[in-house]
This record gives sequence, structure tokens and C-alpha cells, in this order.
Amino acid sequence: MEFAPQQLHQWKFDFLSKAEDVSTSGLKDRKSEKEEEKDQLLKTIGQLKVEVDFLTQNDR
Repeated sequence: MEFAPQQLHQWKFDFLSKAEDVSTSGLKDRKSEKEEEKDQLLKTIGQLKVEVDFLTQNDR
């Protein structure tokens, strides 16, 4: 089976441009960043819920 040099060049270019996505450490870093962002958002939502509950109790 033979491949055209242009096809090999394109595959190499695609791989190298996405090499970070392929590496395990790159995925872990991205995952932990997303988890940190999610944790921060959940914390903010919880804090806002407590504030709303407090304000609605004091409003009565």
C-alpha cells in the first residue's frame, strides 16, 4: 500500500497541530481546568442561592 507524499505531509501536519490533544497530560490539564471552573461556578451558584434565601426570609 502506497501513499502520496502530499497525503503523508497532510497527516503529519494534522497530527502535529493536534499533538497536545493526543497527549495524556494535555487532556488531564484541560480536564482539571474545566473541573476547577465547574467547581467555582457551583460555589458561586450556592452562594447566590444562600443570599436569595436570606433576602426572601428577611423580606417576610
